[in-house]
Amino acid sequence: MATSEVDLIMQRARKLPAIEILNLIQRLTADARLKLQTKTEEPENEPTERRGVYFGKYANTGRPMSTEEDFKLAEYHFDEDEWK
Repeated sequence: MATSEVDLIMQRARKLPAIEILNLIQRLTADARLKLQTKTEEPENEPTERRGVYFGKYANTGRPMSTEEDFKLAEYHFDEDEWK
């Protein structure tokens, strides 16, 4: 029965002090996150920075999210002079 690489690493890691095991876990986690991040990067035609909430009915429209300026333009501003 062949021993896998993971089993060999586990056997060696058990001999390490607890602090070294935690250090190893942190480094492996960071490496794994980097690998996952590079695999899930967005294609070049997608915007690289997303802001706002991305869920619900309009999540995948591809259109840009509303900005604060859009809301300011759409707000109703009462003009007392119009009512005189």
